[in-house]
Amino acid sequence: MPEMPDTESLKSILYLIVPGLIITYVRSMFLMGRMQSHSESILSYFILSSIYWSVVFSTSISMETIEKYILVSVLIIFIIPSISGLTIGVFSQKGFFRNYLTNRINSLLRMFKKNADSIHIQHPVNTAWDYVFLFGPSYVCVNLLNGNKVYGCIHGEECLASSDQTERDLIVKSLDSSEKLTLIPSSQIETIDFFQGKDGMMADRDEKGYQRPEKEPKTEKGSEQK
Repeated sequence: MPEMPDTESLKSILYLIVPGLIITYVRSMFLMGRMQSHSESILSYFILSSIYWSVVFSTSISMETIEKYILVSVLIIFIIPSISGLTIGVFSQKGFFRNYLTNRINSLLRMFKKNADSIHIQHPVNTAWDYVFLFGPSYVCVNLLNGNKVYGCIHGEECLASSDQTERDLIVKSLDSSEKLTLIPSSQIETIDFFQGKDGMMADRDEKGYQRPEKEPKTEKGSEQK
């Protein structure tokens, strides 16, 4: 039977791994794509935790204070890393850090060379699939391999675009009165057309022969009804 780690080992794991793990986990909630396994990410947890502790110890807080007061321990080890991950996740999703650094670096380059090529920082979203379903338009036409088309909305509580790279399935919500949900496996998808608004999608639908239901004709005042 394997031996349980002693108290000092548990404290080392708590201090050197947990803050980085929490920051990474909370940040990932705002960006599509699955987290790597813990065995693959242990080094990044350690590095992130080390940076976090260097910032903490740059203030007046000491390790003695953290270990002495349980509320301070909870605040430093769990709550502040959660807030940090939330902030980093929102800023990464909106592109604040990336856009600012890109602009600043390119401005500095042009100070030394007027026609210097622009430098682009890698986007935090790794694939075009994840990017377009995170930031792209809400209305789509999913073209299936059998020639059929599915029109609908892919943004909403009931809709889903899978972030699992091994299974890119979709749940699309129709825009008629039925509000039907359609599950589309990745094996049936050929291409996907995106539309900036509902009107553009419906115009494309009508143009390709998918007619909307006709409205009942209005009866003019004074006309007889049978």
